[in-house]
Amino acid sequence: MFPPAGIPQQRSRVVISGIGFDPVREDDVLRHVMRELGAGRGGQIITPNVDILRRVNRDAESRRHVDEASIVVADGTPLIWASRLAGRPLPARVPGSDLIWSLSAALAEQEELAAIRPDLDGQQIMALLGIRPGPVVGRAYRFLLEERMEKGPSSEAEAAELLRS
Repeated sequence: MFPPAGIPQQRSRVVISGIGFDPVREDDVLRHVMRELGAGRGGQIITPNVDILRRVNRDAESRRHVDEASIVVADGTPLIWASRLAGRPLPARVPGSDLIWSLSAALAEQEELAAIRPDLDGQQIMALLGIRPGPVVGRAYRFLLEERMEKGPSSEAEAAELLRS
């Protein structure tokens, strides 16, 4: 399925030796993957180099994997050269060995951000403000979460003072 959601759609795939490559950079792939994960969808990224390109042109199963991939990016400089010679230059080499690290870092950052909680929980907010469950608790919780994201952790006393002010 091309172009995948989140991948720039201004150009179609660049075909080299019968294989369509997505004209994207590593950061485009990262944004796409994180967006798809956030939406609960998956996909497959294939990073062919010249050796894989040769195998794909000889082996039906290899061809099927590439044809079914959500994203196909050039993992070899010779493929970038070939795209330039063909007059449809790919913007960058996107090696799978680099994607492993950048995707891992992006996932770790997302996990760390998801684990951040405000310095007071909903029960503490209700007790402090003398309120019952409702939208005010949610607004106070979001306010404290934003404060923590912006300024870092604080003590329960400091968080309480922020809510009172």
